Amino acid sequence: MDRQQREYRSDGARVFRMVVRIDIYVADWNFMNRSGSMDVAEAFDNGGNEPTFVPASEASIEMLEKVNVEFSTTCSVCMEEIRIDSEATRMPCLHIFDEDCIVEWLHKSRFCPVCRFSMPADGDQ
Repeated sequence: MDRQQREYRSDGARVFRMVVRIDIYVADWNFMNRSGSMDVAEAFDNGGNEPTFVPASEASIEMLEKVNVEFSTTCSVCMEEIRIDSEATRMPCLHIFDEDCIVEWLHKSRFCPVCRFSMPADGDQ
């Protein structure tokens, strides 16, 4: 747009246009290299385009506690209400989820979807 040319909305407000580029890099502590520094490139598959996710170990998923819900809450994965007196699954960080939701989540990522508590992964000491 030429500097002299100005654009206005129908209500008289002036229109400014801008282009913004945001690059987001996601890394996991599992990708620490031997020297202890983070190698962000190792945290991505497909030439650096897609982040990799480390699932929780099957043993840690099986050990999740089943609890009777004493107060109305919402599953942070499916965003559905977990009703009072229903059964839910509690992670060690004490967050409560629908069982199917959190099991599916932990098969993809070992981190609590609320607080990022780290469940053990296969190969952890």
